[in-house]
Amino acid sequence: CVVVLKEYLDRVYSVAWSPDGKRLASCSRSPAISVWDTQTWKLLNVVEDYSTTVNIIAWSPDGQRLAAGFGDDIFVVDEYIIRIWDTQTWTLLSTLYEHGDAVRHISWSPDGQKLASGSGDKTIRIWDTQTWALLDTLVGHTDTIWEVRWSPSGDRIASCSLDKTIRIWNTQTWTLITILEGHADQIRGITFSSDGHFLASADREQEVK
Repeated sequence: CVVVLKEYLDRVYSVAWSPDGKRLASCSRSPAISVWDTQTWKLLNVVEDYSTTVNIIAWSPDGQRLAAGFGDDIFVVDEYIIRIWDTQTWTLLSTLYEHGDAVRHISWSPDGQKLASGSGDKTIRIWDTQTWALLDTLVGHTDTIWEVRWSPSGDRIASCSLDKTIRIWNTQTWTLITILEGHADQIRGITFSSDGHFLASADREQEVK
């Protein structure tokens, strides 16, 4: 172990390296987002302007923005939102409100022009990252969407769900390409190979396909 970073009073849900590797962001149920210098491991910034759980964080490909997905059932007043910050000034750029349940995962397109979000409301939402307008809503999953991932070429999105399926979507037409089945339990993780030719998935019963 190189270093242990202790800043939170509750569960840590997500960590993400900046694209240049110089910063590490983490988020928690507490709620808070902390940003660390990876050379000195000093705390650079703490973002605390909300009152609900931070489930997931993701840097834009150029490292200039950080997006976070929110929502849980532990707060009396909950917000199922996405927030985006400028990572130089840490000013809030936008707040996105369309989801009807906790935002479980977010993923930037490889060119940084779009953001995909998956939620407990069983939808995937696609956002324009210049205007933050909602471009499309992808429906089909029958349970919480746990992860959404862009292919390296950006021409497909894969989504996995607690409904035990993976869906592959065309990012030009936003139509469903195929449904992958075979897992016997909730799928909690997916990832494309670097060349985009393979997709790996993992479920709650310790099986990887």
